[in-house]
Amino acid sequence: MYNSRRGRRTGTIALTLAMVVPLGAGVASAHDDSVATDNGAAYGGADVYLRHELSGHQTAEPSASGPAATAIGFEHVSTFTFDFDGDGVVDTGHGSITDVWEHGGYAYLGTFYEPDCSRFGTRIVDIRDPENPVYVGNISSMPNTRVNDVKVATLDSDAFRGDVLAMTQEPCFLSRGDGGSLENKGGVLLYDVTDPSTPRLLSKAYIAGMSGSETNFGVHNTYFFEQGGRHYLGLVDDDNVRDFRILDVTDPYAPVEVAAVGWPDWLDATTDPQGASGLGSFAASFIHDLWIERHDGKLIGYLSYWDAGLILLDLTDPANPVFLGDSDYDTTGPEGEATGEEGNSHVAVPAPAEDGRYVLMGDEDFSPYRSIATYDPAGSADPVEIQAAEGAFTTQLSSYATSPLPEGLVSAGGELCTRNGVDFAGGVALIARGSCTFQLKAENAKAQGAIGMVVYNDAARGDSLVLMGGDGIADFFGFFVGHTDGMAMEDAVASGGADFNVEQLFDGWGYLRVIDTKDGTDDGKFTEVGSFATPNVFRDAPLPGDYTMHNIVMGPAGTAWADTAFISWYSDGMIALDASDPTDLAWVGQWVGCYGQGTCDPTVDSNGNAQSAATNLWGVYPTVIDGEVLILGSDRNNGLVVLRPQAVKKPIRGGLEPGGGATP
Repeated sequence: MYNSRRGRRTGTIALTLAMVVPLGAGVASAHDDSVATDNGAAYGGADVYLRHELSGHQTAEPSASGPAATAIGFEHVSTFTFDFDGDGVVDTGHGSITDVWEHGGYAYLGTFYEPDCSRFGTRIVDIRDPENPVYVGNISSMPNTRVNDVKVATLDSDAFRGDVLAMTQEPCFLSRGDGGSLENKGGVLLYDVTDPSTPRLLSKAYIAGMSGSETNFGVHNTYFFEQGGRHYLGLVDDDNVRDFRILDVTDPYAPVEVAAVGWPDWLDATTDPQGASGLGSFAASFIHDLWIERHDGKLIGYLSYWDAGLILLDLTDPANPVFLGDSDYDTTGPEGEATGEEGNSHVAVPAPAEDGRYVLMGDEDFSPYRSIATYDPAGSADPVEIQAAEGAFTTQLSSYATSPLPEGLVSAGGELCTRNGVDFAGGVALIARGSCTFQLKAENAKAQGAIGMVVYNDAARGDSLVLMGGDGIADFFGFFVGHTDGMAMEDAVASGGADFNVEQLFDGWGYLRVIDTKDGTDDGKFTEVGSFATPNVFRDAPLPGDYTMHNIVMGPAGTAWADTAFISWYSDGMIALDASDPTDLAWVGQWVGCYGQGTCDPTVDSNGNAQSAATNLWGVYPTVIDGEVLILGSDRNNGLVVLRPQAVKKPIRGGLEPGGGATP
């Protein structure tokens, strides 16, 4: 359906996204690295913790125009900004609002990012009068943690009767000055919110794991469900390979873990390398989100499993999940053969049609360009392509008006934990990983004249990649490579020199796919039968903002909107799709708010990057209040948005062509 324009970009790369992601197709999941234990490595290659936080880097020059304000198929009801000091900015900081949920006429919103991690928690807003939201209060997260996901459900058991809030806990990675991070707690907090004005702590579920050794892991998403008269909470574990966990919360004062499973239980690394090892620029396999519904006589868990695609589990016996099947990505899909497939299954929900046969699966790809790292040994006919991960704390290449690469590599002669007198003379420092922080390596290299650095892994940890973390450094880029590539680069430098370079290839943002769970391929995989992208997904050059889709929820059951998929699409706002026939989606609505502006012309953020002034929607939750269907959105920059869906006379069927500008 899509015929995206393709081509390499070299030299000037001001139009590239600065989302910090690993480069190359072989980045391992690396669940064993953390800032606290590994000299500044920020969660290895998979980087669950940083992927949203770092998405604030923008993609266009400040003079470019952002998206136009749009209200088709939606009526804006209200916005609550959490701007309590009147400075026009959400009080927890730009980009800080995460997911949204509603229960009993109250909206619950998480908070994600701010520099000092002091005001995180769950915000509660009374929306029983949708046009006049009233702030109720904030439930603080634990010290040095942040809240990615919030869910509320009614529990009815001998141990507890009432409404329970589950708020996830993830580390903020605040530096303690030695390359490690301040102590934090993972898991989930469970609160009694039967009266939302007086929340009561039920449990600090710092999950120890079934083995008793997997302690204090961060939790990214959750989902409540009932089975056999008991209440359960599914968890997304940020740290361990068996990363889908199930808690029995029938007694929310004392949750009990009953299952811990992951891709090694279902996929064979030899016969299913895509599922086991991942693909694209962010190559990893881990669960990102889950949704649980009853279909086809089973209680089914829908797991969005990043590069492993969609995984379905039978949860009829929650203590013993049964694998039902999975999907693979077509590596010659809409991005084209030249760039392959990025993957990144981020969210998946079944459409009601045909008893949940079709699943709407969304990819989160924050980079419309794929980066290709190479080194070019002196006298070599062709450069050598390598796998590399751009640092999280160093200056992003995309923020340079003109790329500083290619440039010559200069060996640091070791770990560079102390300044050693090597004159890097405007070159790229080649440094061994080891006993000091990446921050210290960068500072020493810059002080000795380097414009950037490439750090290679040590022999003990081999070719796994990590996302380098630190306190930040200006005008200095950084990349991490495996041990084998690093030693080869050292040999090339010693044998006459080598240039380091990064090229970028346009492949679009993340978009929506339709997966048929009944019609399999020859190898038994579920089949992709449709897709949808907004025009901005394949617009080259991109507008300022983030144009990957994010979350998706179907309209409330039993209403006229039950077959409508509502999608929070970051800078493209709220999208509505008629999914009554999931194989023939119709675009029936879009809302982009510019908050008083006719066009969302960008501003410049504190890093000098173009920042769209438009809505940036993270979460979506359709609900019914006083018999009226309303769509809630969590705006990362502006707080809670309440919308009223409206019928559209002429929907567009068959998706969108890349670069087009059609509206419903």
